[in-house]
Amino acid sequence: MTPTVFAAWEKAYWLLAKMLIGREAQLYKDFEKWASWRKFKIDRVVPETEDIYSFYLVPEDGKKLPKFFPGQYVSLRVHSPEGYMQARQYSLSEAWREDYYRISVKRDEGARYANSVSKSYFHPGLVSNMLIDHMPAGSTVELSHPAGEFFLDVNNSSATPLVLISAGVGATALIAIANTVTKTQPGRPISWIHGSRRTVPFEEHIAQLRRNNPNFRTNIFKTHLASSDVVGVTYNYDFRMDLAKVGADNLFLHNSGTEYFICGPEQFMMEMSDYLKAQGVGAARVKFELFSTGDLAFKHQ
Repeated sequence: MTPTVFAAWEKAYWLLAKMLIGREAQLYKDFEKWASWRKFKIDRVVPETEDIYSFYLVPEDGKKLPKFFPGQYVSLRVHSPEGYMQARQYSLSEAWREDYYRISVKRDEGARYANSVSKSYFHPGLVSNMLIDHMPAGSTVELSHPAGEFFLDVNNSSATPLVLISAGVGATALIAIANTVTKTQPGRPISWIHGSRRTVPFEEHIAQLRRNNPNFRTNIFKTHLASSDVVGVTYNYDFRMDLAKVGADNLFLHNSGTEYFICGPEQFMMEMSDYLKAQGVGAARVKFELFSTGDLAFKHQ
């Protein structure tokens, strides 16, 4: 690291820093008075599956909550047992309501390993387990203003079909989109395609959306079908989702304006995107929600 190289890196660092600081200032301006953390009380906790729980969060100040685009997320901050503040990002899993926000949290058991005695886990999720196990109704958390670039623009009154493709807890962001569109644009065609190992989050609610809305279609891939599975839902007895089994009609491949939203593990999203691309769907019509860092959206342009 010579003085010349150091000076070049310092110049590049501050160039990037100033760009990010400027963008941050723009966001704060849009957020108006809510530019930092805001206290919320957990009003109730509802299990969606054996490992996904919905938290209904009410602002302590009682003021009306700002609107957000369905698909966006909030950052949630809590005190860890060690005394440090820990923040995590969670998709808003409900259409906008002025009196509460909802997030749906999956328990992170950590990585699994086996020894000679038993199968165990290491590095379990700190915040997800803390929320689920130790923060019942009445507990307090802090939230940031809703943000994020993965969303459906509700200001666009397009009537083109929507295809929502999810796996596991990836359903959280997409249920907000589905609930918003069925409420504000009931005539807009929607196809929900989901893959799950066991139970499906929001399963009964999705079935109700289908019963109440003739323009809402479902295709759900499950490993095992149980006697309690909801009647009236199209199931595929195969966990590994295969869009070829869904059919062109439910993918609305005949419509050149169809929008596709994909949310789930990265490999899953790559496979879904590759299939759509092979069917002639342009990259601009396919949107991803990444739960980790990376450049998936750019690799598939």
